[in-house]
Amino acid sequence: MKRHRQKAESARDTAKTFEIPGLGHVEGFGGEYVSEPIPVSVLGTEAEVFVEGYDEDERPQDFHAAIEAFLSLDRSVMEEAVAAVAGPGDVLALLGPDIEVTVARDSDGDREVCVSVVGNNRDSEHLDGLQIVFRQGRVPDRR
Repeated sequence: MKRHRQKAESARDTAKTFEIPGLGHVEGFGGEYVSEPIPVSVLGTEAEVFVEGYDEDERPQDFHAAIEAFLSLDRSVMEEAVAAVAGPGDVLALLGPDIEVTVARDSDGDREVCVSVVGNNRDSEHLDGLQIVFRQGRVPDRR
């Protein structure tokens, strides 16, 4: 779970900073960027957002659209997605305290920009981790 954070800390000296629409100020390291903690309504908390593949992408506006769509979602979308997978319950409890949000273009299939929310609940006896993928930042992927 700390993969992105460790990479960010090890590359601080060579990082570049700029703005990504929807995220504001981001810091780059090795082709990846991280935002400051921002409110994420669908999670009901603040989170850093990691962006992968932004510089070399031919359509960065797809990233902007996915980020905007994801940040406009409310908590009910996440509750519905988790209920479909793991049964009803508190979404943040299922995700646990170690949440990572990543925006990246899918390398397979339709090549859409997706927002991945990954959690690792070490306190759960029944769930080692949970990943929910929001295709184009909008619809949780139920594959």
